Amino acid sequence: MDTSSQRAVLSEGNAASEISHGNKSVDGDYRQALQFHREGHLGRAESLFRDILVTDPRHAGSLHFLGVIHLGRNEIDTAITLLEQALSLNATKPVFHNNYGVALKQAGRLDEAEKAFERAISFHAAYADALSNRGLIALLQNRLVEAEQFLKQALAVEGDHADARRHLSEVFIRYGNEHAQKRDFSRAEERFEAACRVNETDFVPLLALASSQADQDKFEQAEANFTKAASLSHGKSVWRFKRLGFCPSVFENETEIEDYWHRLHEELDRALASPPRMDWRFLSRDGFTPSFNLPHLNFCCREVKEKFAAFFRHAFSREKPKPRSGRQKSGRTRIGLVVTEGHETGFKRVMDGIVQGLNRDRFDVEIFCCEKNSNLFKNPVLLSNRLDAASETIRNKKCDLLYHWKVGGGPLDYFLPFTKCAPVQCTGYGTHGTSGVSEVDYYISSSTIESPDADSHYTENLYRFPEFPTFHTKFAKPENVKRKEFPVPKTGTLYFCPLRIPKYHPSFDEYLQEILERDQNGTLLLLSGGPECVRERLQARLSRRWGKALMRRVVFFASIPNEIFYRLMAVTDVVLDSPVYAGDLTTHDAFSFGIPVVTQKGPLLVQRYTSGLYEMAGLGDLVAHDRQTYVDTAVRLGTDSEFRHVIGTKIREQCDRLFGSENLVRDFETFIDTVCDKAAL
Repeated sequence: MDTSSQRAVLSEGNAASEISHGNKSVDGDYRQALQFHREGHLGRAESLFRDILVTDPRHAGSLHFLGVIHLGRNEIDTAITLLEQALSLNATKPVFHNNYGVALKQAGRLDEAEKAFERAISFHAAYADALSNRGLIALLQNRLVEAEQFLKQALAVEGDHADARRHLSEVFIRYGNEHAQKRDFSRAEERFEAACRVNETDFVPLLALASSQADQDKFEQAEANFTKAASLSHGKSVWRFKRLGFCPSVFENETEIEDYWHRLHEELDRALASPPRMDWRFLSRDGFTPSFNLPHLNFCCREVKEKFAAFFRHAFSREKPKPRSGRQKSGRTRIGLVVTEGHETGFKRVMDGIVQGLNRDRFDVEIFCCEKNSNLFKNPVLLSNRLDAASETIRNKKCDLLYHWKVGGGPLDYFLPFTKCAPVQCTGYGTHGTSGVSEVDYYISSSTIESPDADSHYTENLYRFPEFPTFHTKFAKPENVKRKEFPVPKTGTLYFCPLRIPKYHPSFDEYLQEILERDQNGTLLLLSGGPECVRERLQARLSRRWGKALMRRVVFFASIPNEIFYRLMAVTDVVLDSPVYAGDLTTHDAFSFGIPVVTQKGPLLVQRYTSGLYEMAGLGDLVAHDRQTYVDTAVRLGTDSEFRHVIGTKIREQCDRLFGSENLVRDFETFIDTVCDKAAL
């Protein structure tokens, strides 16, 4: 039962005489029944209330309290009937309307509940419980301004009203989440701080605040707040280890990166020696993932990611389901594709062609996704944000193979593979290298982008397709785009780095500096979306290294809408890949427009996307293998317009083979048959 209802009930006991009918025996029984109710002896209270109604069937108070007792048992229909009978006999008592509203809320009849709370307030404007419940209804319907108004009124009446504080804290958390989704991280942090001030004893706002601070690389503050949350009542000791998931987006130099890498290994080793108790069911809230930034540090991540997985593995004990005996009888293999919140657009862009192309006579396909953005898929299976519920939903579909689009994009998709929901589990492109999770059987990649010894980079079995492992659609270049749309010079070469901030590895600074120094008419366009404080750290590092003169030829772009991004790409002359993390989506975009991309081929998967595309297009001689050839290629493309035109023409002529290959769909089908047959042996 809602605690506001219980609080209202207790206030009723002080007004017993208000509903007396002059029968001393009834009044005495009623007071005794109220006392039993206060003390939690609900069976004895119920018996007395029913005895009173035998003597006086119109005793509104007894009807009301019987309704409250049934409400506490979650017998909602009976509670509503009794509360309505009480109101028909006495419609002026605010508490009757309030508790009736609570019952209607429990029944999901929110509009009627709202009216009931408003009637309670009309009889008693300073009724804190009703004001709090009225605010809760607005909160449940995401009317945040209205919710804030009523909850603040409740607290003005009763400053320590626990429910009003909890609900107002949730209002501020939702405000914060809205700001965070708009990437306004500073305002998000302010809202989370307000939530903490309102509800100081609850860990929920502290976790939200700490997560927001971690997103801004404010790691000291984040660690302090995670530790504080762990120390509160019902806090979890695993929260003290969330710092292991921290990784700066911007490092000052390579020495800092090496120090961080060694320190992370040491801290993981200490954590593995004494892991905390964990309940796997709640790890989508309590746990953490290897940082998204790790693959940008120019290290193979297998060992460190395996340590993360080992830290959590002891919390799981579920057996992997056996292959379905019905698979061979039906002739169809059931495939599940798991896409968690925030990653649906990327999945659709590079996997939709594969999903749509699979032969439905041979394969049953299920898309598992969260409710938000589920409209992007046809008849998806919706997943709870709670790990145990999501796992059970997937298990119940009895898939032969699960493809996890991302393992580590967030806690839910990181921990789902640990729960072993299918006989075969795999991941691929969306996971940016190995997951480190041994419960994932295969990593799908391609011989075009993997080095000969790449198997050692993966915890999973590496499965190489002959084709590039993503299915892209070619974009048309925007028309009538002019430089004057952007804050860039009218003349000179535009070098564009369409990168996330972590890709600006300190070693890349020297590449970019030399390009600007050798091309005196060149301008560097740096995409640097993310928290403002992180962008400022990147800009400060480059300013210290390059000086004011070069920085005058650098234009920074924060996060920009896709339409503007493509128009900016269209006026670009040369696209520059990071040597530690190559582009794929952006390379396909550039090749769609006939724009050359300068890339350096490294030993790791994430450093070989663009080089693989060049080699597939028969243009492998454009791939650099060290810093000098990278800079030479970039400067020649930037300063020799005829050479740039020739290369752009070759890209346009050859790039069709990089988009929408039906062979890739057949490769995927062959993979499914092969690994499912092997699992059935």
